[in-house]
Order: sequence, then structure tokens, then C-alpha cells
Amino acid sequence: AVNQVETGMMETALGGVISNAMCREGSEYTAYPVFLCSGETGCLGHYTPTQKQIQDNEVLFLEIGGCYDRYHAARMYTLYNGPAPPAWFCEAERLIRQAVSVGKQLLVPGAVASHVDKAMRDIISELSVPHKQSERSGYSIGIGFYTDWSNALFFMHPRSSAVVEENMTIHLIPWVQVHGKGAVGFSDTVLVTKEGAVSLFETDTYRK
Repeated sequence: AVNQVETGMMETALGGVISNAMCREGSEYTAYPVFLCSGETGCLGHYTPTQKQIQDNEVLFLEIGGCYDRYHAARMYTLYNGPAPPAWFCEAERLIRQAVSVGKQLLVPGAVASHVDKAMRDIISELSVPHKQSERSGYSIGIGFYTDWSNALFFMHPRSSAVVEENMTIHLIPWVQVHGKGAVGFSDTVLVTKEGAVSLFETDTYRK
């Protein structure tokens, strides 16, 4: 799907490409639809594709899940539809990816959710353009039916006293909303081990 983005393409058309690819790979229907938005609508969150056409020099924000025997894994990814992403976008990507990496290291049995959340927020707060961070930076993910793949067992936010347990599956979602430009997020679904969290994905195969 990343390689098929074109200027003038409707969001719904790209959403169809993604859904078709997921089903071809064996994914069942997911508890959430494909989340996809171009431009400043990315600031809305959980925004599904519309007939809006993707424009040059726009941010394209995606959150896509896969499902096997009703178990889910999900990932956020963000593209810049232009010859070269601007400095603020590159900075946001670098900080968000760094936050995910730190979060994975800190997600060990016994860790407190708010402590991990703060470590990730502190990194992203260094972003030099005005922005708003998500209310939560992670949640437990797994078995899901329409309309949710998360559950209330574990949420990562500044007030959470939840304790990390071994073998939890968590979707780490540090992302930012930049007014007038859109959203930037690069997430990972991870399994908690004694040594830290490990990704359920074999590799980061995304390309800009």
C-alpha cells in the first residue's frame, strides 16, 4: 500500500488496497476498520477513509490492524506525500521512534504504566513545533470483536497505576497531532518478557 500512494488518489481507494492486501495474507475482519486520513484531518484520530483526494505535500496517517483467530496486532505509520519530508516531520518521526524504543526497554514485569508513559512523553515533548500528545501511550491488545481490539486490563497514561505483567501484549502508540498539518505516529505491538518488550513484527518493512 505504501508504494501505491499517488497524488489525487481517494482515501477510500487506498483503504481498499490495504484491506485487500490484509485479507490476501489471511487476516480475518478486524475489530476496527482501517484508519487512514490525509492532511490536517489526522488530528481527529480514528478517522476512516473518505472520498477526499490525497494531495501533494500532505501527511498521510495510518493505523492498521491484522487479526488471526480473533487475536489482533496493530501498527501506526505515517507517510509524507512529497519529494522530501520537511524538518518538523523528520524530527517528529525520530522522537516517536525513540520513544517506542525506550518504552519497549522499560516494559518489564513489575513496571508501573505511568512511569513508562512519562519516559516516552518526555522524549516526544522535545519536538520543536507546537503539538499535542495522545492521552495514552499504550494499551493491552488481543482478542477482539467489533468494535474494539483493546481491553480495559492495561492502559498507559499519566495517571495509570497499572502494573506490567509478563506475557502481556501491548500496543505502544506514542503519536502527536500538529495543528494545521496532521498527525504523526509510528507504533508497535509488543510482547512483554522478563528482559523487556519484543515486537510481534519480524521487521520494520515500511518504506517512505
